[in-house]
Amino acid sequence: VQTCALPILCWVCLVCVVLCIQETHRDINDNRPKINGMQIALELPHKKYGSAILTKPNLVIKSVGSSQVNNIKIITIELTNCSITSVYKSPVQPYKFLTLENFIRDMNSIVMGDFNSHSVSWGYFETNEDEQKLKEWSEAENLTLIHDPKLLYSFNSSR
Repeated sequence: VQTCALPILCWVCLVCVVLCIQETHRDINDNRPKINGMQIALELPHKKYGSAILTKPNLVIKSVGSSQVNNIKIITIELTNCSITSVYKSPVQPYKFLTLENFIRDMNSIVMGDFNSHSVSWGYFETNEDEQKLKEWSEAENLTLIHDPKLLYSFNSSR
């Protein structure tokens, strides 16, 4: 029986329907991530910058799409009432979002990820150029950036 490396993930999987994971650190020859009660909808393995979207097994997925350019991993699943996109941008790459075919603008779109962008409004000491590009892209796509500076850091590592 495979169990989660982090006990909190087991609790989260009881209530979540879609789970986006960045920096999976899984090379193509390594075992795929397994979380009880979830199945892999889409994965881009990489020894350092991998990404995956896991879902409940009974969720209807209409389409999947992915892009891997300049160590920026973008994966999207289209559901019946929304699209969910997971982004991982390497800290050394400039921000550029490549819009995927199934990133549907006329339905609810949720984009989450590790953008490696800094903003004073997010508790950093400075705002970097990537944050400005992310802000411009989100405004052009009519998306709202959500960040609560009172929340604890969300970085978790199994190392």
